[in-house]
Amino acid sequence: MNRGLSEKRSWVFIAVLFGTVNIAMGCAVPVFRYALERWESDPYIVTVNRGENSSEAIGQACELLDNFSSWDNDDPANLVMHEYKSTDKVKLAAGQMSVHFPYSSQIEKPILIDKISEKAVKEIVDSPMRSEIAKRLVGADSAVWVFLESSDAKKNKAAFELVEKKLKELEENLMLPDDELAAESGMVIAEENEDVVRISFSMLKLARNNKDEKFLIDLLLDSEGDLRKYDDEPLVFPVFGRGIVLFALVGDGISEENIEESCLFLTGPCSCQVKALNPGLDMLIKFNWDNALMESLIVEEFEMPELEGLGLDEVVEAAVDVEVVTEEASDNRLLRNVLGLLVILALIVGGGTWALRERKQ
Repeated sequence: MNRGLSEKRSWVFIAVLFGTVNIAMGCAVPVFRYALERWESDPYIVTVNRGENSSEAIGQACELLDNFSSWDNDDPANLVMHEYKSTDKVKLAAGQMSVHFPYSSQIEKPILIDKISEKAVKEIVDSPMRSEIAKRLVGADSAVWVFLESSDAKKNKAAFELVEKKLKELEENLMLPDDELAAESGMVIAEENEDVVRISFSMLKLARNNKDEKFLIDLLLDSEGDLRKYDDEPLVFPVFGRGIVLFALVGDGISEENIEESCLFLTGPCSCQVKALNPGLDMLIKFNWDNALMESLIVEEFEMPELEGLGLDEVVEAAVDVEVVTEEASDNRLLRNVLGLLVILALIVGGGTWALRERKQ
């Protein structure tokens, strides 16, 4: 293949990629607010094995599940119902159901395997604490910090007081993103609502033996592969947006530095509008976020001014007219261009997730 033509096509590919994918360096909207208004919750998968001759009770429970998955429901839950197949990896007996994390989590282990019943269905989609978390998030809270207690009362007291004190300090000292960033992203907090957005954190204690919250506790402990081995250590989970759980802080990892880093991410400028490229895992919750936010949406887009310079046609035309001086120079430029693109994308996609994972302990 002609090396010069190959380089030209690579330049066109890079131009199209950057013209199509909007990777903003930052915007005037903090992460917690953008997530609340714009990031839909990923669905959990509830697999049901009705059996050949299912009872009326099983049929009613499955109908309830189906209703929760419908957005026509006044109180939908982020789930989809899947009819069991013999080829499924997780085997279920007739009359059983399993609950799996969203596909995006890449967690294969089910959170729960239980008998199909209306009671079980209601317990997986709702609980007092999840309801309270949702109310706080659509209210004034930037994030709700769920404090999962350990078996050691002394450790619980010390860790809880540390988190509580640090969050109050950060509420007073952290700043929201500068409005000047709006010019880079086309996103801004509507002027009439600028006073509505403020930095506010709250905490909720959760005992590990709380029967009413068993599903939530299992969800949190299974959200990362090694959390169940820390029975004697308190865990803290920042929750933001529409119930997105950040990586846990565990034991000695519950430090002022780690708490501050989590809060800096939550209150900082939203640097990537694609949810999948941000850290966190949605919890399963029954709540109509759109209805709750209908009267309080404050993030708006404004039309960006057209950038002066070459359009795509001009880029292609210029690329075709490029004269390759030598094959060696061509190879070097192509390598630098491709490597540069890969480094930029890798830093954006992987940087935030890696940093938050490293803070866990």
